Amino acid sequence: ERSPAAQYVDLLLNPERYTGYKGSSAWRVWNSIYEENCFKPRSVYHPLNPLAPGRGEDDGESFYTWLEGLCLEKRVFYKLISGLHASINLHLCANYLLEETWGKPSWGPNMKEFKRRFDPVETKGEGPRRLKNLYFLYLIELRALS
Repeated sequence: ERSPAAQYVDLLLNPERYTGYKGSSAWRVWNSIYEENCFKPRSVYHPLNPLAPGRGEDDGESFYTWLEGLCLEKRVFYKLISGLHASINLHLCANYLLEETWGKPSWGPNMKEFKRRFDPVETKGEGPRRLKNLYFLYLIELRALS
């Protein structure tokens, strides 16, 4: 906190919402999360990225099959990271930049984006799993707080 390089950001003045920050620069953040931990996915590229391009006709089960073979600690880690992705995606969909005209942004819920990220049909069954992982993340956080 006392480091001269530290920066204070008031999150009340900077609410979590869609900012347009995407692409390779945004993935550097997620790559750091994956790469700076002791377990790294070897056979699945960005396995928890909800927007990662599909690999052929993958029905979404290949990641879960791969996950089943991991030790409990690794499975928990990936479920927590998936829950974090889901939490961020829910917040982004709830407060999305809908339109910007003449410097006046219009923010609000984006149901189309929500369905794209969580609808069972559009996500080949992934959406409900993501939401279950969010629930799992909250349970872990509540347990840590208690």
